[in-house]
Amino acid sequence: MNVKRYIAKTIPEAILMIRRDLGEDALILYSRPINTAPRWMIWRKENAFEVIATVNQESRKLDELAKEVEEFKRELQVLKKSQESLSLLKKAKRVDEPEVPFLKFHNFRGKTKDSSILISTTGEFDAGARYFFKGLGFYPFFNERAGVIALAFLGPTGAGKTTTIAKIAARMSLLMKKRVCLITLDTFRIAALDQLKAYADIMELPFFVAHSPKELKEIVKKEKNSIDLFLIDTMGFSPFQDSKIKEISAFLSTGIDTEIHLVLCANYKPQELNLYINKYKALKPVSIIWTKLDEVVSLGHIIELSIENNLPISLFGTGQSVPDNLEVASDEFLSNQLNSKYRDFYPEGSGI
Repeated sequence: MNVKRYIAKTIPEAILMIRRDLGEDALILYSRPINTAPRWMIWRKENAFEVIATVNQESRKLDELAKEVEEFKRELQVLKKSQESLSLLKKAKRVDEPEVPFLKFHNFRGKTKDSSILISTTGEFDAGARYFFKGLGFYPFFNERAGVIALAFLGPTGAGKTTTIAKIAARMSLLMKKRVCLITLDTFRIAALDQLKAYADIMELPFFVAHSPKELKEIVKKEKNSIDLFLIDTMGFSPFQDSKIKEISAFLSTGIDTEIHLVLCANYKPQELNLYINKYKALKPVSIIWTKLDEVVSLGHIIELSIENNLPISLFGTGQSVPDNLEVASDEFLSNQLNSKYRDFYPEGSGI
């Protein structure tokens, strides 16, 4: 059987080649799209079509022709299996790659060069490189906002929401000259209420307690002409309390143009943090603020959780001092933190 293989950019182009070679009685047996770029150039794509054709001999028995087509299909299956085996072999080789001490120290799941989400500007992973992060976004927290008049801060009890709000209020009112108003919804914890009121008194900022969604709406309506931005401290709660999610949602569904930020402690366990994020996602936060960076050794888990949950990082809390110890999130700051914490344990460094 005179079977020939043709490769062309389009099917019509392949048909012209077949007609020119085999004549009008040619019969197409098989066709498929392929990539004609060299296999080692995995980033490159050159689309084309592979077409298998033969001469249509009317005297040939159909069962004989079908038999040869089946044989050709079997050969293709053998080729496909060999390619799959090659792919598995490559994966096995990647598994055997040495773990990078820097990535292992920070508890990244990808601990080898090829599996890492970090991109090193020097090609090495040590305490002297600058890094970029695959898939990680940063939220410009202190940029001007169009239409937004309130910022609400969510998070579990003890995450540092109140202290973080005080730091933000200080920067906005003292440095950016914004007219800021503090509002708390947390009427369950007297200490949190008193703490925020004390910060408001020190900075000479208006302070209100909203006991209900209706009261929150009335406060904002009454004060909005003299205020640029309302900072709202919500109540903390266990992720297992679904009723609290509904309660906060009611406060944030009063028609006030509100931007929501999730505040989480970096020193929580990754499993707990993932649980909190999944619960609070229902309220549609636009960013994560990671606090207590000064209390953790490694940072891989907070970077990976932010990427996996598609939540950009806006701010980092690095201590209790107000208005200090608040950093804008960026590749540069995060690189410096990774390097600094690594150097604390390995002063001489350990690169590859």
